[in-house]
Amino acid sequence: MFSETAISPKLYLFANDNDLAVAFKEMLSESVDKLGEVLQAAFGKGVDPKPEIASELSKMDLSIEDQIKALNILFEKPQNERTFLSLDGAMKKAFVLMLLGQSNRN
Repeated sequence: MFSETAISPKLYLFANDNDLAVAFKEMLSESVDKLGEVLQAAFGKGVDPKPEIASELSKMDLSIEDQIKALNILFEKPQNERTFLSLDGAMKKAFVLMLLGQSNRN
């Protein structure tokens, strides 16, 4: 049997498996973010999708005000921008209208 004094104090940092899982997730997330930065630095920024998004919004029969609101909503959260870019045609417009509807309720 091991005595409690023989166990490293580092092992007591995690009270349960959930704490360990959360810590691992944070470490993994940080590593992925750093890898992204390294790849971005190594291969350059590539094509900036922002002008492409603005152009697509202008073709959606939205008012100028709604186009500007949509741009702000899309760019304030990276997942909104990624979702928009991953969709096709009518789905893009439906997504934008959904985001605009949510923003009007707030």
